[in-house]
Amino acid sequence: MQRTATTLALVALVVLAGCSLPFGGSGTDGATTAPGVTADGITNETALLSAHVDALGEQSYESDVVINGTIIREEQSIEFSRHQQVLVSEGYSSYQYRVTETAGSSTAQFDVWANESAQFIRVQSGGNTQYQRSQPQPPASLASASFIDTFVDDSYTVESTEEEDGHTYTTLTTNTAPDNVTSLIQGASDVSHFEGTIIITEDGRVHAMSITMDYMLNGSEETLEVEYQLIQNGAQVEKPSWVSARE
Repeated sequence: MQRTATTLALVALVVLAGCSLPFGGSGTDGATTAPGVTADGITNETALLSAHVDALGEQSYESDVVINGTIIREEQSIEFSRHQQVLVSEGYSSYQYRVTETAGSSTAQFDVWANESAQFIRVQSGGNTQYQRSQPQPPASLASASFIDTFVDDSYTVESTEEEDGHTYTTLTTNTAPDNVTSLIQGASDVSHFEGTIIITEDGRVHAMSITMDYMLNGSEETLEVEYQLIQNGAQVEKPSWVSARE
């Protein structure tokens, strides 16, 4: 029960949380760049992610995050996976998301719905169900700004640009691991074989991010895989029945 409560508190504070485009494209000279980005690459990730948060607030959106790796629990290395689907209405006025986590043989599901005044959380794990009411999360959390920032720094350089539907999609890549990337996994060290790719548009939206890296954990080399996608398709946020019963 204590482990579930701890996880609940973390989910209440942090959302990992986009147009699916293939990585790559044809080069284009003189293309418009996003805030914090030049024709060479990222120069200010803070400015880029601030623009990402502002741009996402202009319309409803859906985002999808998948993480696979290995963590330590009770001094044992176990496989871990997380899948998060997020729906956010225009202006961040309401949102809902579902997180499914598997760690070894244990699985937990987190369902969240919120408006501008309150956030409701339901956790189902080990045959038990818990509920919590809290304050809504800020736009930066819903836009996964801190999560993306874990993997993005000024080592990213422009690989290609592509014009589509009136927007410039820029693909940036790096093989240099950001300094704080091991903070995502407790006990991880010695990151190697880092490969990072992000796709952004001129307004700063991060449309996709793909990360793979190896790291040492508990004396063994493990691999982390992260995929982020932004999907802007007029997402509809709907209040679940379990929320109505607890207002």
